[in-house]
Amino acid sequence: MASQSPRIWFITGSSLGFGRCMTEQALEAGDNVFATVRRLDSLADLQKKYGPERLHVQRLDVTIEGDIPIAFEKAKEVFGRIDLVYNNAGYSMIGEVEAIPQEAAHAIVNVRTVIKIAILSRLTLRELFQTNFWGAYNVTRAAIAFFRDVNKPVGGRLLQMCSYYGLATDGSLGMYVATKHAIDGLTDCLTKELDPAWNIKVTLIEPGRFRTDFFVQKKSEIYGHPAYTNPEVPGVAFRLGASRRSSTAIKGDPVKMTRAVLKITYLENPPKRLILGQDAIADVKKKLEEIEKELLEYESWSRDLLLDE
Repeated sequence: MASQSPRIWFITGSSLGFGRCMTEQALEAGDNVFATVRRLDSLADLQKKYGPERLHVQRLDVTIEGDIPIAFEKAKEVFGRIDLVYNNAGYSMIGEVEAIPQEAAHAIVNVRTVIKIAILSRLTLRELFQTNFWGAYNVTRAAIAFFRDVNKPVGGRLLQMCSYYGLATDGSLGMYVATKHAIDGLTDCLTKELDPAWNIKVTLIEPGRFRTDFFVQKKSEIYGHPAYTNPEVPGVAFRLGASRRSSTAIKGDPVKMTRAVLKITYLENPPKRLILGQDAIADVKKKLEEIEKELLEYESWSRDLLLDE
């Protein structure tokens, strides 16, 4: 990546949550930001503070594939290059695998049991994947092509905003976790495909729970199902707990998290994965221990699986 200051950021989902925090941190660090949002007025305060020469706000819905290259072209027009892409747009959805609809938005509510938490929603499973996976996928492709074919000198940094759920899991998060596993796997493969001569560095950002304004303003959609009532089952307990949890129960500081992300952008050799938050680290360690235990327990089963020739 070019050794220049200020650097140019391209950030998706800039209006709320980690996207908003990253936009603020980049600007405070002296960099310039091409921020994409669904509502142009959502960053009005930052536009007034920094002016158009530091912050350009562009309308972009990442689910509209054709609009993504247009946004990258606009960024080239405005700033000339892009040094860092923070691929962040997305949302979550809670409910057992059987509960979440693929198409028509609905919720299943059993008012005679504890399942009173399902919320009638306009968001569906297909829309979740359209944003969290396909949107991120298309931004990824555009970023790599821009870093390689547009930037002079060649190079850039792609920061994939994932989740520690890309590695670990909780019940009643199957669909959300599926999108994050997909991004984790896609990005892992991508790092094995890039020519080192392109000078493109990729890092998966996999945080735990942080108290962002995204959580406060856009709580996860929650779906219930009348068959899932046993609060002793981990997935049911998670769903019921999520319906009651206040944002104040989440102690992670999103500003500190994004400062850590900003810090790695200055490293010559950044990590492939950056897992942030003690909750995330604990759950990923537990997952790795479970995998290692079963791997060793059944390793002998693989010793004689070759063709007899």
